[in-house]
Amino acid sequence: MISIHGVGEELMVLFFEEGHSSGGQLGHGNDVDYFEPMIVTFRKNARAVHVSCGFNHTGAIYEYTED
Repeated sequence: MISIHGVGEELMVLFFEEGHSSGGQLGHGNDVDYFEPMIVTFRKNARAVHVSCGFNHTGAIYEYTED
């Protein structure tokens, strides 16, 4: 589930996940099952440039910026 908001030249994407996470595949840093959408947070100065989700995985490619 993704929420996308655009203003001028800026774009904000909120990435939410829910489901079973017995192997940590949801990307929250644990193996807890979530049955309500939870926002996935990224590290400071990082943005996801590509996200892939499947039955047993979640993957993201990050781009880091200096601030």
